[in-house]
Amino acid sequence: MIATLPRIVSVFDRRFPELRSPEACAGLCCWAAGLFAAAVPGARVVYLLGSRLTFRDRVDEYPARDPHFFHAVAVVRGQAFDWTRRQLDPRARHPFVQPAAELRRDWIRLGRSPEELGL
Repeated sequence: MIATLPRIVSVFDRRFPELRSPEACAGLCCWAAGLFAAAVPGARVVYLLGSRLTFRDRVDEYPARDPHFFHAVAVVRGQAFDWTRRQLDPRARHPFVQPAAELRRDWIRLGRSPEELGL
């Protein structure tokens, strides 16, 4: 039996509860996006550079709006799953899910690898 996407999301969330915590998920975006993408057929990791959004309550030491901030999400069936969004916005839904088309609105550059972004 093939697991459905909602089931995979639920199992992943239960398996990694630390991703719900803004402090605990900080710096884990590549790991979480990669692991989730590996669990979902057809998913891919999208690497992001430079927030266009202002995150005033982020838990790290970066500026509220940072053109050099690097982040990663998993994209599945046109939806972007951000398992570590709470490091940027502690009150964000978990996982934070948005249409993948909105990523270009929120981030300066998108890529298939960190190298493609010039990192």
